Amino acid sequence: MRRVWKSLAVSSGIVIGTIGCSRMRPAGAGRPAIAPIPTAAGVAAGENPAAAEALAPQLIRRGKMGVTVDQVEESRKSLEHAATELGAFVAHLDAHGDDHADYLFKVAPTRMDALMDSAAALGFVGERRVNLDDVTDQVVDAQGRLSSLRASRDRLRALLDRAGGVSDVITVERELARVQAEIESLEGRLAVLQGAVALSEVNIRLEQKHELGPVSKVAVGLGRALKKLFILH
Repeated sequence: MRRVWKSLAVSSGIVIGTIGCSRMRPAGAGRPAIAPIPTAAGVAAGENPAAAEALAPQLIRRGKMGVTVDQVEESRKSLEHAATELGAFVAHLDAHGDDHADYLFKVAPTRMDALMDSAAALGFVGERRVNLDDVTDQVVDAQGRLSSLRASRDRLRALLDRAGGVSDVITVERELARVQAEIESLEGRLAVLQGAVALSEVNIRLEQKHELGPVSKVAVGLGRALKKLFILH
């Protein structure tokens, strides 16, 4: 990304120099000089050091848990009802009848624990964990770079209005298109980050508890008896 920004600074300088040296208008026409195009270096160097401090921590929370239940279908109804009450929604569901069901919920971060507690109340919890990913620096960096790019776009548009020759117009339009593409790409990445912060993801698997058959019960009983026998000796 830093190579791209260096390229922007150099390319923009070339554009300005090219247009400035062309005979678009007589010198001293009284038009105010266009300010230099801001570069990403200034943002990275800390033109706005208070930005990170002013922004609340941007945390992405992801949860995962597995619950063994007596009846998957009934547990699904209870879990979906609890999710609705908490304002969560099902982003993905992979259900296999009475055997198991895999959910991906999206829920507000403040209600994530409550959703997981509701799932835990349905049966035996075999797994439960929450991961936190702090993306505050990434969000601040993206916002700063967007501000710089948009300022560059405005300068290029002003240059385009002053361009007189066809070659000047083509040069500025090419650079303007490149900067606009960078802006759209960065806006997309920022939207993804902010969306992940705004809604936490929770993966929940409901799995049917399997009862042991007659043969399995005999095997388990024999194993326990042998274990006791070895302990006694």
